[in-house]
Amino acid sequence: MSQLSESSSELFVNCDEEVTAICKKLQQILTTIDIQEDKIFALKEAQSCIDSANENLKQMEVELQGFEKNIKDNLKQQFILQKRKLDEINKIYTQMKSKYEIQTSKELLFGKDQQRQKLLKEQEQIYDQNMKLQDAKMVIYGVEKEANEIQINLRRHTDKLSSNIEKQQPIRDALGNSYVLIKTMQNRIRNNKLVLFVVCGIILFAILIIIFMNM
Repeated sequence: MSQLSESSSELFVNCDEEVTAICKKLQQILTTIDIQEDKIFALKEAQSCIDSANENLKQMEVELQGFEKNIKDNLKQQFILQKRKLDEINKIYTQMKSKYEIQTSKELLFGKDQQRQKLLKEQEQIYDQNMKLQDAKMVIYGVEKEANEIQINLRRHTDKLSSNIEKQQPIRDALGNSYVLIKTMQNRIRNNKLVLFVVCGIILFAILIIIFMNM
């Protein structure tokens, strides 16, 4: 890989790690906002984190264009996973922002009456259900990421094994040729022995005839 590609890869990884850190911070903000006194400040901080994560995702998307296709396909899966994660957190943020905006408006317009309390309670129940659903989705995304990593490792090992098999092919060919040569030599030795035995037999037979004739 060229120096430019290595620089692009490092920038992509840095952006990916930054998005992961931002998502963790967002989850912490959104899960503790109910107990914070200044909820407006917490929502603004969450919005700032979302904007920062989006900027990093844009940079990751730009960096993807500089990779070869096989590397680009693998990194694109990580980019999609991070984008989905941020989109889910953004949905939660939007719901919570709407919740507190509605709550503020109700307090200003109608006060703390029973109808407002019932509505807020229902919204809190919906929010709690959404949070449980988002937690389940986060677990699924984590499993999906691990599966992608396993698939990448398996592909790498498969490529390495194929390369080793190709390197061993000349050795197998040489062994095959050696076996054929050895068989040829063995056949020639066997034929030479047969000729030798025939010659010896003829000589012995001639000697016996000479001896018989001299008797």
